[in-house]
Amino acid sequence: MKAIRILSVCLLAAAAAIPFVGCTGTAAASAACSAVAQQATRAERLRAKFDSADRDYVFVVAHRSDWRNHPENSLAAIRSAIEMGGDMVEIDVAKTKDGHYVLSHDGKLDRVSDRTGAIKNLTLAEVRKARLRQGQGGKDAPLTDERVPTLEEALDVCRGKILVNIDKFNIDPAGITSIIYSLGVQRQVVLKGSGTHEDMKKKIGDSWKYIASRDFIYMPVVNSGKSAEAEAKTVAQVKAWDASDYPPPAYEVCVPGDAPAQIVAALNASPNKPRLWINTLWDSLAHDHSESLKGDAFTADGVWGWWLKQGATMIQTDRPADLLDYLKKLGRHTL
Repeated sequence: MKAIRILSVCLLAAAAAIPFVGCTGTAAASAACSAVAQQATRAERLRAKFDSADRDYVFVVAHRSDWRNHPENSLAAIRSAIEMGGDMVEIDVAKTKDGHYVLSHDGKLDRVSDRTGAIKNLTLAEVRKARLRQGQGGKDAPLTDERVPTLEEALDVCRGKILVNIDKFNIDPAGITSIIYSLGVQRQVVLKGSGTHEDMKKKIGDSWKYIASRDFIYMPVVNSGKSAEAEAKTVAQVKAWDASDYPPPAYEVCVPGDAPAQIVAALNASPNKPRLWINTLWDSLAHDHSESLKGDAFTADGVWGWWLKQGATMIQTDRPADLLDYLKKLGRHTL
């Protein structure tokens, strides 16, 4: 009977994606608990890892999915990021004239496809006629057979496999939240926004209750600033978030200037132990330690390794395959 009770606890833990740290008892019960843990989806294991106190594991976030090998924000790019073992895909959302949500960074078809026009002025059927260009697009980029996916299609591809960061969530929090919940993937979703705690609660409105429930991961975006005064202001903002009714589990810190020593110290001192998300895409986001460095100036140790030393445990990258290889060699990506 004791083993049966323990197995029941394990089954409940798997359903809630809770780390299996409390399994004790007979050898048979421990083995059964281990088997249940193995049956959890990869997305559930990633969420459990995120919610845990583990700060050795580093999450790899594929910016606009794997655009180096497929059109950005396409289903093919998402599938590729999943297959290579990425932890999260970052996707951008735009709303069509007839109220559908599709994946698009610019909110236009011009750069990424063989058609033009603002998505807000086009119906879903019109958007679907566009063929996506390879990579980040441009008039010389080859056309593919990929089409602009809907948010529902993208989330369905991600279901159970990978976490999803939905950028531009604030265009319609209620509508996007409704889709996420209708698909039952809310525990895979990471949302973010710039502003104070009160600003974001007001901007997001009634949908804030879903963030407050902690189904979603919600992450404030803060800037380190280019002066000590600007950084001190951001530190005050972080402390206000930490003292609010929603102490964040992570912060995205954009670094256009010198290293954010004050912010890193504030995060390390926080009783909430939030994760540090760094974008190593460009210098405007990761000053002097970004992937935009040319030639021999770019090294994995000088960019990703440098941010690891600052405490980053989530890195958004345009080179997900390379970052995964680097982290595995360091023993920092072992899920």
